[in-house]
Amino acid sequence: FLDIKLWPLIMMYFGVVGTGFGLAVFGTTLIKAVLGVSSINVSLLYAPIWLFDLGAILLITPFSDIFKKFRTLIFSVSTVIIIIGLVVCTYAKHKWSRYGGLLISGFGLGPTVPTCMSMTAEIFGAKHGDIGVAVSSALVSGLGNLGSVMATYALYSGWPADKKRTYEYSNMMLVVILGVSIISAGVSTLMSRKRK
Repeated sequence: FLDIKLWPLIMMYFGVVGTGFGLAVFGTTLIKAVLGVSSINVSLLYAPIWLFDLGAILLITPFSDIFKKFRTLIFSVSTVIIIIGLVVCTYAKHKWSRYGGLLISGFGLGPTVPTCMSMTAEIFGAKHGDIGVAVSSALVSGLGNLGSVMATYALYSGWPADKKRTYEYSNMMLVVILGVSIISAGVSTLMSRKRK
């Protein structure tokens, strides 16, 4: 807890996990609100979000391992993709374009968590070895997962008035939190370079 390098990683994880959890739990709600389709069609339209997520994991995450110096950039670009998807989902005029925003967000989500955890292992493994990797990964994952609590109880279902706005404010709060994740990634990189 006293190692200041831990906290930017927690904030990185908080934003992307909160957004991922928001899409995981409320993706069907968003699809129904945006498209107004039947329950079976909602289920069928929900699955491609996670296929896009998987595609990005397979396409982008290997670059995070090959080009370790660019992990922050890979994380940040992926997070920007999520932001673009949320903005499209919220403000596009055509309902199918708004659904496309969910697919874009799913694609951006894929590489973020593995890249964040790789950064955690790299930073704390060098200083504290295997025990440092285990403890820091547990703290980043455990405290960062509070983002899922925020997405559930403060946004979407915890904000009934936002339903009338098709969850515009909930989506934009996630955009703000993702912005904090990008800033935290930059801070983490600067702190790691400074202490080398």
